[in-house]
Amino acid sequence: MRTNFFFFLFLFLLLGSMAVSATSVTIYKSESCGHCSIYLKEFKAFLVKQGIPATDIIEKSILSDKAALQELDSFTRKNKIPYSLQGHMVTLINDLTLEGHVPLEALEQLFQQYPDQQFPKLVLFQDSMEPFETDYTVLFPDGTTQA
Repeated sequence: MRTNFFFFLFLFLLLGSMAVSATSVTIYKSESCGHCSIYLKEFKAFLVKQGIPATDIIEKSILSDKAALQELDSFTRKNKIPYSLQGHMVTLINDLTLEGHVPLEALEQLFQQYPDQQFPKLVLFQDSMEPFETDYTVLFPDGTTQA
């Protein structure tokens, strides 16, 4: 009986720690963006390669889903993301906010630096639709930016 108790306690603690470290990914997109669908295909493959199951990637349309648009607007206001750093597509990965088409090379570095995917609270902005754009801007929690 005592062994069962410790087994279930261990299982509970193990599952609880797994739930806390889970990565949450939400993508707010616009169906009117042709470049977004190309980027998203590569981006989602990148996320899966990083160990995030495709089933854990939630996509919300900001054109056809008014609640999703309001949710995104509320998030943007709450986090004081200036209009000049708001992209036409937004991805939330735990505390990391991606505005637009952030280069996958930059994300690769972040995922290597934070293998547990517990990223610092940052906003990365790159809203160009050019396929080989490598520049991006970082918005830090204190409101400062770095290109």
